[in-house]
Amino acid sequence: MSAEHLHPSPAMLESLRASTHTGRVVMLNLLKFRRGGGSKEYGKYAQAFEKILNAHGGRFLFLGRCAEKLAGNEDWDAMALVEYPSRQ
Repeated sequence: MSAEHLHPSPAMLESLRASTHTGRVVMLNLLKFRRGGGSKEYGKYAQAFEKILNAHGGRFLFLGRCAEKLAGNEDWDAMALVEYPSRQ
């Protein structure tokens, strides 16, 4: 997978934000942790981010470990489905 797929450019993010879609948005986050504490550090981030997310009408739909994969070459440690009230 190329870096552009893992790290969207500012132009890609602006295009997403500028969409005329007015409903809620669910984002799939595929997570790969650094060895030696990356999972623990992400847990701290997720806990702090969840407060901000909830305050703005969003929520975690799912956050958990990836046990198996059906397709693809990349191994992910965890995944999160995050619902946002809008693209903005």
